[in-house]
Amino acid sequence: MLLSRLYLKSRFQLLHFVGVVACLAGLGVVVYSDYRVLHAHEGGSDEDGGQVMRVSSSTSSAVSSSVTTSAAATFPHALEGDLLTLLGAALYACSNVLQACNYALRG
Repeated sequence: MLLSRLYLKSRFQLLHFVGVVACLAGLGVVVYSDYRVLHAHEGGSDEDGGQVMRVSSSTSSAVSSSVTTSAAATFPHALEGDLLTLLGAALYACSNVLQACNYALRG
């Protein structure tokens, strides 16, 4: 919206800004949840006091004491993925604004 306002002199309604705030809040929740999962994996517990469960294999018993793995072990590059997604969205926005500028100049 910022690029569109600067280069195309577009005007936006309040609902547009509400949409931007909702999208940024969603992005914040995703990044925060990834941070908590990675922090819990490194420290052994999360902020709520719960323990991160580890998989333990036992050859003598069919039942394992822990049944789930940490999401951090499954997705070790979650924060980098979030940042790359944000970068891709920003570049896509730049592309859209440049296309609109090109169309406005050439008619």
